Amino acid sequence: MYNNRPILQLPDYLINQIAAGEIIERPSSIIKELLENSIDANSMNIEIYIDGGGIKNITVIDDGMGIPHNELSLSLQRHTTNKIYNLSDLRNITSMGFRGEALASISSITRLEIISRTKKDNHAWQVSNTDFLVKPWQGKVGTIVSANQIFDNIPARRKFLRSEYTELAHCITAVENIALAHPKISFKIYNKNQIVKQFLKTDYEQRIYDILGKKIQENSIKVSMSNEIMEISGILSNNADINHKHNYRYLYVNKRYIHDRIITHAIKTAYSDISYGRQPPSFIIFLNVDPDSIDINVHPTKNEIRFLTGNVVYQFVLKAINNAISSFSIKDIVAHKEKSDNQEESINRVPEQVSMDYTYSNTESLELLTVSEDVNDNKEHPLGLAIAQLHGTYILAQNSSGLIIVDMHAAHERIIYEELKDSFKSRKIQTQKLLSPIISRTKEKLVQLLEEYEEWFNMLGFEIKPYTPDSIAIYCIPSLLSGHDVDNLAIDMLEELSSMGHSILIEEYSNRIISTIACHCSVRANRKLHINEMNALLRKMETTRRSNQCNHGRPTWLYWSLKHIDKMFLRGQ
Repeated sequence: MYNNRPILQLPDYLINQIAAGEIIERPSSIIKELLENSIDANSMNIEIYIDGGGIKNITVIDDGMGIPHNELSLSLQRHTTNKIYNLSDLRNITSMGFRGEALASISSITRLEIISRTKKDNHAWQVSNTDFLVKPWQGKVGTIVSANQIFDNIPARRKFLRSEYTELAHCITAVENIALAHPKISFKIYNKNQIVKQFLKTDYEQRIYDILGKKIQENSIKVSMSNEIMEISGILSNNADINHKHNYRYLYVNKRYIHDRIITHAIKTAYSDISYGRQPPSFIIFLNVDPDSIDINVHPTKNEIRFLTGNVVYQFVLKAINNAISSFSIKDIVAHKEKSDNQEESINRVPEQVSMDYTYSNTESLELLTVSEDVNDNKEHPLGLAIAQLHGTYILAQNSSGLIIVDMHAAHERIIYEELKDSFKSRKIQTQKLLSPIISRTKEKLVQLLEEYEEWFNMLGFEIKPYTPDSIAIYCIPSLLSGHDVDNLAIDMLEELSSMGHSILIEEYSNRIISTIACHCSVRANRKLHINEMNALLRKMETTRRSNQCNHGRPTWLYWSLKHIDKMFLRGQ
């Protein structure tokens, strides 16, 4: 079809429309580009006016430094900018924009007007894309950019736009994405000249509250860490909070809103053993790095970047998120719940312990649930003191402000899991030699895996060798597994290794298998516990990392305040 057509240089108007197609997807894209220009101009107050969902008109007014009148017409041309002048500037970008394509792209698909004034000017100046003539105008210091009738000259693009309501929602989201990272700037959003959103100058914490609401910060986990080359801060969702299903993911690098697989994967990895049902973590993360260590010139919309040392960034973010989750203790959660309960009267009751006569189905003692301290002390503990066991599954405890319900299997599973992980890393897992090996039949392909993973099994405290082509012999086990169904556990471990494949990191292998071991070792439902064993479990929970959830992500405990219980019984009403 094109064989006989000559190669021609495309005209400028067609080049501009092709470029606009890469940068301007919908009205919200225009808002994003104009806001970035306003921020680069050191604006402190920005107003956004939207009409017809941004399809009819978008006007952005700022109080920035303005554009000199002799540069106004030039600003509408492609690749004109004051952000970069050479390759050195391109490798060290600190501004939000830099390509010099935004205004030219907007101009090619709208009727565009710019009014601007610098501090040196006696009055403002105006230019439009109808005649490109610069004219004297009235106006304050700053810049007004007005884009009218988006995609009117490109009907094929216009028909892909959604309803005015949908496009308005996208426009507001674009403002919020930028406003989150710039709390020192005031933003006002108007729809049909009626104000719909207003974000006053404040700090990061208040700006998050203003945009996402109070529920986001309730029970959220704060993250903060820095080293010589980078700094991270923000908040993470507490996935144990089953009452609030969060769904927010905001990632900023040097205050630029981006999408990045490396950082997102690091966050998901840190949440791997506390997310129930693979519920994705929610987060607001601000990462500051040396501009010279990232490449922003990757995507036309500047929402993707490339790290010079991606693995270093991955390890840094993973460590920061792990530290934040691990340091988010039960004490912090209880303190938050008590504060939010806003009780007027101070309640100071010493928990009473009820002595209960249990009939044990098995008499072995739980070594992990023994304590040296007096469980009947009068100290105030975040999880209080145990008072009873419910249906052999839940521990009931009371602290000074309410009732704690603990899933003893889930809690014990997390405690063992964390202790095994520490022992595995330090190579200090205690083992027990068997008087005679345990022989177990299995699939031939699983037996063949033993040679490859023999050293790894040794690190976990096992000595397992092939016995026949379709059976294995277990000679040594971790002491924790004494009296447990070891042969089936060994088969489960081999099945895990077989199903996960060879592409998963050794640490992920280990944690999956350790999780399986912890599940086998933890106390089961209908196991009757003495009061001192219950209290021992509570104390271990208070000092164990991530003990708010089991290693499958389920919550290990719930809290009912005394005030809430009083309301259910209509006390004081």
